[in-house]
Amino acid sequence: MEHKMPTGAQISHSTVEKRIKQFLVSLDELINELKNSGSNKSRNSKGLVGEQVEDLLHSIEKCAKSRVYLKEKDDHAGLDSRGTELWNMTTKLLRSEKPSDIENKNTYLKLRHLAYLTLDCAQRTCGRTTQGSLRLVKIAVKAGKTYLDRDEVPLAESVLSNAAKYIDDLSKNTTPLLVDEEGERINLECEFLVQRIELSFLQHNINAAELMCNNAMERFSRDESAASRLEPRIRESLGKVLYKIGKDMVKRANLTNGVEWLARALEIVDPKYVGSERFAAELRFGIMQNLVQTSLKTQVPNDLQKAEEVMEIMVKEWPERLNVHCLGLDVIVAQELGAEAYHAALMKMMSSIALSERSFKACVSLLTAHCGFLFLLLDERPKNLTRVATGLLGNATCCWRRICKVVGIGSHAMYSITS
Repeated sequence: MEHKMPTGAQISHSTVEKRIKQFLVSLDELINELKNSGSNKSRNSKGLVGEQVEDLLHSIEKCAKSRVYLKEKDDHAGLDSRGTELWNMTTKLLRSEKPSDIENKNTYLKLRHLAYLTLDCAQRTCGRTTQGSLRLVKIAVKAGKTYLDRDEVPLAESVLSNAAKYIDDLSKNTTPLLVDEEGERINLECEFLVQRIELSFLQHNINAAELMCNNAMERFSRDESAASRLEPRIRESLGKVLYKIGKDMVKRANLTNGVEWLARALEIVDPKYVGSERFAAELRFGIMQNLVQTSLKTQVPNDLQKAEEVMEIMVKEWPERLNVHCLGLDVIVAQELGAEAYHAALMKMMSSIALSERSFKACVSLLTAHCGFLFLLLDERPKNLTRVATGLLGNATCCWRRICKVVGIGSHAMYSITS
C-alpha cells in the first residue's frame, strides 16, 4: 500500500513558520550584540558577530524561498521591524568605519545585505502592494550603491537581481499609479538600470551594459514625458557611468566604442535637464573634451564632424578656458580646415584667455606642435599663411607686453620662457 506524501504547501507552512520564528530569535540576539558592543566592534566582527551574520544570511535565504507559501494574513511584522532596525544600524556603522578596517567593513556590508533580505522576506506574500514594492526598490538601490562604491560585485549582483522582481511588479501594475508614485517609479527604475549598467561593466559584460544603456536612454531620456520627471541627480549618475565606460574604452585603445559611449554620455547630460550646477557643468565639460580628443584620434569623417560641432558649443560656453581654445585649434589642424580658420581661432583665443606666463607657455607649446600644419599651409597657400603669421606675431608681441606689465617682469624674460 502506497503512502501519499504531504503536499509541499502543507510542509512549507509549518516549516516556514518555525524557520521565521527561529530566525527572529537569532536576529534579536545579533541586534542586541551590536547594541552592546560599544567601542569594541573589532573584537565582535572577528568573532561572534561575523559568525552570526553568516548563519543568519543562510537562514534568511531559506526563509525567503518558502515564504511565498504563507497566506497573506500571515503578516510576520517582526521581519519588517527588525529589518528596518538593522538597516538603520548598518547605516551608522558604515559611516563610522575606518578605511583601514577591512574586516569590519566586510562585516558591515554583509549586515546591510542581511537587513535588505530580511525586509524582502517580509514583503514576500501573494499581496505585495505598490508602496511596498517602491519601498523595496528604494532600499535595493541604496544597498546597490553602497556595494558598487566599494567594488563589492557579488553583493551588488545579489541585491539588484532580487530587486528586479519588484521592478517587474510595478511595470505590470494594472491599477494606474498616482502622479507622485509614477514619478517615484520612473526615478527608481532608472536608478536601478544605472546600477545594472555599472555592474555589467564591472563584470566585463559590455553587451549587457549596452543593452541596458539603450533601454534606459529610450525610456528615460528620449521619452519627453519620462525625461521631464527624471531627477537631475539620477540623470547625472547615468551620464557619469557612461562617461566612465567611455574613458575605459579609450584607455584600452578601443576608440570606436569609446566615441559611442562618450556620445551617449553627452546626450544624457543635456543642460536642459541637468541644470548648471558646478558638478553637472564639469561633468559635461569632461565628456565633451574627451569626446573631441577621441574623435580626433579615430580620424573617421563622421567623428571629425562631430568633434567640430562639439567644439563650437564648448567655445561658446567656456570662452575663457585656454584648453578649450587649444582643443579647437587641434580640431582645425586635424580636419585641415585651412589658414583662415586657424587664424580666426587663434585671434579669438588671444583675445579671450587670461594672460599669464602659464598661458603664454601653453600657446607657444601648441604652436610648436602645429608647425607641420603651418609649413604645409606655407607650401600651398603662402598669402594666407603670411596673414596668419603676421597676425600671430603682432598679437603675440602685444600679449607679451601685457603679460610683462601684469606680472612685473622685463621683456628679456621672453627668451627664457620660450626656450
